[in-house]
Amino acid sequence: MKNQSTFKRTAVSAAVVALMAAGAVQAATVQHISGHTFTVDDLVADYDGRTFGPMGNGRYLAVLCGLPGVPACDADHLPISGDEATKLYPVDSEFGFNVVAFATAFDKEIGDGVWGEGWVGNIKDGVKRIGIEISDAETDTFKVPAPLGTWCAGIGETAVKCSTERYVVMEHVLNCHETVPYVVGDATRADPLTGDQPVLLDPLGNPLVDCATTKFDDDPRVLESGQPWDGKLLSEAVTDLDLTPAEAADVLSFLTPNESTVLDNIAYTDDYSITAKDDGKPLYRWGTLIKRPNDIRLYARMRLPAAWKTGGACVGQNGGLGCRVTKATLYVYHNITNNPNDQIRPEDMENEGAIGRLPGFTVDASYGAGSHVSDRDCYEGDGDFIPTGTVLKNVNMAVTGSDPYAWSEDLQDGITNGFATSVDREPFEWSYDSNGDGSADYSVREPQLATPGDTLLSGPRWRLTPGKFGQDIPGLEIPNVECAPPPYQKALIKYEVGAVPPPNGRTAVNILDWDSDDVRSVIDPADGVTPVSPLTFSSGWVDAAANDGTILNGAVTVVNPALQGVTVNGAPVSEDFDLSIYIKGDRKPTQLYQAWLVVQYDDGVP
Repeated sequence: MKNQSTFKRTAVSAAVVALMAAGAVQAATVQHISGHTFTVDDLVADYDGRTFGPMGNGRYLAVLCGLPGVPACDADHLPISGDEATKLYPVDSEFGFNVVAFATAFDKEIGDGVWGEGWVGNIKDGVKRIGIEISDAETDTFKVPAPLGTWCAGIGETAVKCSTERYVVMEHVLNCHETVPYVVGDATRADPLTGDQPVLLDPLGNPLVDCATTKFDDDPRVLESGQPWDGKLLSEAVTDLDLTPAEAADVLSFLTPNESTVLDNIAYTDDYSITAKDDGKPLYRWGTLIKRPNDIRLYARMRLPAAWKTGGACVGQNGGLGCRVTKATLYVYHNITNNPNDQIRPEDMENEGAIGRLPGFTVDASYGAGSHVSDRDCYEGDGDFIPTGTVLKNVNMAVTGSDPYAWSEDLQDGITNGFATSVDREPFEWSYDSNGDGSADYSVREPQLATPGDTLLSGPRWRLTPGKFGQDIPGLEIPNVECAPPPYQKALIKYEVGAVPPPNGRTAVNILDWDSDDVRSVIDPADGVTPVSPLTFSSGWVDAAANDGTILNGAVTVVNPALQGVTVNGAPVSEDFDLSIYIKGDRKPTQLYQAWLVVQYDDGVP
């Protein structure tokens, strides 16, 4: 979906080019701090942005039951005792699903008299509200034909994640063929230099499987109303449509983002299926089950400087972009969560560019200019040992645009499974380069703990800190000893669910982190200007339509005059800082206390 931004790309780019050409203006640095305490008032009820308290797009008290002034609860969903809160009250919101096996999931209807999406309650110190405790309802699931699902269902109601954004990770799980080889000197693995695939042998040396013959079927069909679109392979369809090679290489252009139905907007081959994600990336799938969590969503509005708003000193500066923001850290006080997908969404934006510390590397041109190999012995999440020199980026084996299945960045850039699933990472810390080689040397929980002068590579993921890695090693706990061999027993687990995050009971995320591939309307890379976060200038904070990631729903009527609109996810947005929290942690309770925003900006006054 395209955002109706109030900025024009050409005007913004020209403004930044002119600003940089003129040289930096000496201006005063101003610091601004704003805070919020989470309570049940922050609970979002529906896609119209209504909340239990007064800050949303109108109030909807019936989102909760069992409290004074709200409806009585239904017999199957009653208040329960909390871990930190005295009592948790059932939630009736639109952020859950009714599922139909082998077909689809439908959004639940609010006001159906069933409070079945979870429980929330205030945490109190005496009579003072100091936070909120949240327990989601059980995740809804439905069966689908293989390979259309995102989870693999086992016997006894067990399930293993069977989806990833990376082709090479899927291939490693399902196949001995390696499109982007990475293990050096192992006859049972593909050769990273030549790309030759191994022949697997029995104990007597007799050939069993030639991995060169096991490559996936990479020519999908597209489902429409449960049937193959036009009954054709995608390669046949793009020929009929007379598409350019670039268009033909992008199967995602045929698909609307979808993670709920297997009837439409899903492409499939004999080996796997593909859907488009909201951020434009592919999701590879090979399971027989789909999970749809019941989200609990919170909305908090935090004050921004008056200088950024209408009539303020920043308005009109830098070609209309406003004042330049030089630092922006959001501190969220909470207990360690049970789910690595509990999202922190500033201005309701999702950001995959904030990644924490990634595997360390050295440059090795043996595998093509710009290739990387690992700089330490380590392990993959499945327990495979990967020694120093394992290829993390194999440029020579990158799949070019002439191959019509190069939908994911790992294939296009030569990123290997060794990079994607190495446990040599810390996704919830700030990572730094101390020697200028571009590789992370260390990470810290908070930026003030870093050595002054070292280069910041990335802040933590925009997530509440969980006990597990998430991403391509979703079920594995983060160890307190780097590159320890998995699995990890209790003594090696770094973050215990329900405990207070070190060192100060909080997660600190960098609001200026951004993946340059996701920057669209703020800076145009075609002008030769380094892409930056959409929140680099003050106008991106106060104008709800200024950023592609904040996608407004024009069909929602705004009834609260303090708001500019409501996003497609039901998040209200205003001229102040709008923070959304999405909790997906299932029944294990999560505790949220406070959020503090600390920003520094140049006021533009010499």
